[in-house]
Amino acid sequence: MRLRIFGDTSQHDDRLTRGSFVDGNAIVFYLENEQLVGTLHTGQDDETEERLKQLIRTQARPQDVRALADESVSLDDAFAAGAEETG
Repeated sequence: MRLRIFGDTSQHDDRLTRGSFVDGNAIVFYLENEQLVGTLHTGQDDETEERLKQLIRTQARPQDVRALADESVSLDDAFAAGAEETG
C-alpha cells in the first residue's frame, strides 16, 4: 500500500476519513477553520489526486463536512460551495 500526503497535515482542527485503508481506498481530509489544508490517501486515481491538489491549493470549504466521509457523494459535490467561492 502506498500512502500519499498532499498539503500540510501538521496544522488542523478537524479531520474526516472517507473509505477504508484496510480495503486500500481511503482519504483522510485535514481541515483548518473549515478549509481543506491537506490529505492523506491511498488507492486514488490520477484524476482524483489532481482534484485533491486543486482543492487544497484553493483551501476549499466543504458545503457539509459530513459529506466528506460519505463515499456516495462526489468530491465535486462535497466541495461545491467552496469550489464556487474560489473559482
